[in-house]
Amino acid sequence: MPMSKWFAFDIHVNLAPEKPGVYELSDTKQVIVYIGKASTSIKSRLLSHRQMKRFMKVKYFRFRQVKYPADASKLEHELCAAFKKANNGKLPRLNKRTPPKSVSSFWD
Repeated sequence: MPMSKWFAFDIHVNLAPEKPGVYELSDTKQVIVYIGKASTSIKSRLLSHRQMKRFMKVKYFRFRQVKYPADASKLEHELCAAFKKANNGKLPRLNKRTPPKSVSSFWD
């Protein structure tokens, strides 16, 4: 299942699913500025970003719902790796690090 279409953050954030998944945030030109995951609720995670100053300029979001939280971790890693490959090894500007492939690999 591909990512959803882009949604205007301020208008549609309350329509995001309360399910686990991954999401991408973008600026006014729909340039991805952050890739993240939600272990329980995409909607709650998006709303938490609105409270952080560094995310105030985010204008759009898109998401992909998954069945299991571990799938969200794996997909987040894959999205970040694909972004880095397409952007000379750089992450989106608001991401600080590449996420681990899975929760278990984080602790290994």
